[in-house]
Amino acid sequence: MFPVYVGLAQERKWDMRDFADMSNRLGLRLFDEMAGSEVGHMVISPCALTHSLLQSYWGTEGETRYKLQEVFGFYASEDDILRGFDDLWDYLGRRRTQRYAHFFMANTIFLQNRTAVPSDYLATLKKLDTAPQFTDFAQARNARNAINRFTTKYIPNLRDDLFPKKNDPFTQELSAPLLVSATAFDGNWSVWFRNASSRELFGSRKDQDGKRRPLIWMMTGRGMYWFRDFKGFKIIGQEMGDSDMLFVVMLPDKNSSLAEMRTYLSPKNIELFLKELNYSYGQFSMPKFTLNYCGSMKRVIESISGKIPWGDEESTEAKGPDLPFSDFIFQNTLYVGERGIYPYNASQDTDNEQRGVNPPPLPPANFVVEADRPFIYFLRDNKSGAILFIGKFEPTESD
Repeated sequence: MFPVYVGLAQERKWDMRDFADMSNRLGLRLFDEMAGSEVGHMVISPCALTHSLLQSYWGTEGETRYKLQEVFGFYASEDDILRGFDDLWDYLGRRRTQRYAHFFMANTIFLQNRTAVPSDYLATLKKLDTAPQFTDFAQARNARNAINRFTTKYIPNLRDDLFPKKNDPFTQELSAPLLVSATAFDGNWSVWFRNASSRELFGSRKDQDGKRRPLIWMMTGRGMYWFRDFKGFKIIGQEMGDSDMLFVVMLPDKNSSLAEMRTYLSPKNIELFLKELNYSYGQFSMPKFTLNYCGSMKRVIESISGKIPWGDEESTEAKGPDLPFSDFIFQNTLYVGERGIYPYNASQDTDNEQRGVNPPPLPPANFVVEADRPFIYFLRDNKSGAILFIGKFEPTESD
């Protein structure tokens, strides 16, 4: 059933907040499905996934597009969605080179060499600030290398290939059309966490040299944070960039769980509890980690759609695959507490230690929070409301 808009809302043109709301709704559905069925660390980018799926969506027509519209929630007109995306991407592009935080996205659709592409579809992709890429899928290694070259071209200094030569996470055979989405985020975390704590978290393990190493290192910071207790869990918000992004940690109490917290992850609830955060001086400790999370989104999309029927159910198999792409592979990379893509510049920090000046004593903290157990986190752009990343920190024995 399509929502009906009447009155002035019908004439208002979309902007980046409208696109962000559509993106957040789809991303939170995908995250809930994945977090509920997968154990361990994971992170996705709602903004990037929506952008990728639009590339496939606008390559369809008729009944196929109608079904995709229902599943993904793409109810607005093509002009409105493109206007909202252009507004958001133009804004994020201007913020991409800021000093303390960097967000990169590389999305495209790979087609078989010499595939004819309609001119109107190419024009639409151009408005999405992308273009189809071509490769020979019959040459498996060459196709993987072509995808690696694409992602590393648009994400500077990316540490891991999507398809490494050793321990390739994708064992399936690739074919066209193939959606590819890669994102990366890093920030100058030393600005907010100046005291790195050496306390071990989640035990330790023995390296090849026989020395024991901590599984996770904690870092501790004191300063102004957004904070509140909320229905069995704590919410801590840390401003990033030039206060235009908010990194939020949702930490369950001892008697709560990640599954309980996920029930509150709707766009409406997120806006509600963010408005009720208090800006307060406190002490916050959280793990340092680097996460390179890869996977296939096809199964997840099929799960949230129930099984997308194309036409009559009796002839589903005869009509081919359920989705208008062979697969949708993604790679999301987060650097938290590491030096990140860009090296940390010590001159950005205080020079008190170098000059031998003792800093003034710190005031007492209004709260002390340690993220020493699994938690959910997300990175949100404050102006647009777009969730750039959402994930869960959940170490396993294999970490």
